[in-house]
Amino acid sequence: MPRYTIVLLAVTLAFTPGVRADAPEAPHMADDPDRRAVIPMNPAGRDVVLAEMRMFLKGVQQIAAGLADDDIETAAAAARSLGLGMAETVPPEVAQQLPMEFRQLGRATHADFDQIAMDLEAMGDSRHALRQLGDTLNKCVACHATWRIETGDLGRGLRP
Repeated sequence: MPRYTIVLLAVTLAFTPGVRADAPEAPHMADDPDRRAVIPMNPAGRDVVLAEMRMFLKGVQQIAAGLADDDIETAAAAARSLGLGMAETVPPEVAQQLPMEFRQLGRATHADFDQIAMDLEAMGDSRHALRQLGDTLNKCVACHATWRIETGDLGRGLRP
């Protein structure tokens, strides 16, 4: 079996809900209504947050592809692009709409990507980076299982 197949299989298994004992469980959508906490945001703020999440997903794909190809430089660059420097691009008026716990988890996630980049550059160890990536993605799973962003009717208490 080619090495890239083994790496991609390991990544898939590491990030599949239910495979890891320490991964938070998402609500059972068929049995329960969505009980995640609502983050009320204006549409522009929501767009910024969702764009950042899509950048996270794209960067994780680039890290996984780099590691599968034994291309440490590409994986490290992708991880670095998701680091704390990325967090600095969020406008203050958007950050103010987010709960403190959400911002703290986001900052920790950005810091994790900086650490992955530094460790890849220092050690060049793909397996170590995959473990770090799995731990970091647990933060993504926890965030998505905890919160949801809503915009809309200001009469329901959503901020403009």
